[in-house]
Amino acid sequence: MAGVAKWAEDKGITLDFIGAREAMQDGLVEQLNGSFRRGVLDIPVLLKLTEVREQAELWVADCKREMRRDRLGGMTR
Repeated sequence: MAGVAKWAEDKGITLDFIGAREAMQDGLVEQLNGSFRRGVLDIPVLLKLTEVREQAELWVADCKREMRRDRLGGMTR
């Protein structure tokens, strides 16, 4: 069994892959990956894993705010 699959199985995590011919699902995943790279992983110097986690938490909070604003037609701050 491959490394990630074994790790997931050991942790009780079910891997759920994108199905064939589900381009929209793939597009959303790619958009999320790109946004995360730009918002967190492109930060020039992150010396510790805790810094990466902190930046990831800030990124998630910002994304949630943006999604709420988009759903409400820009009526929130």
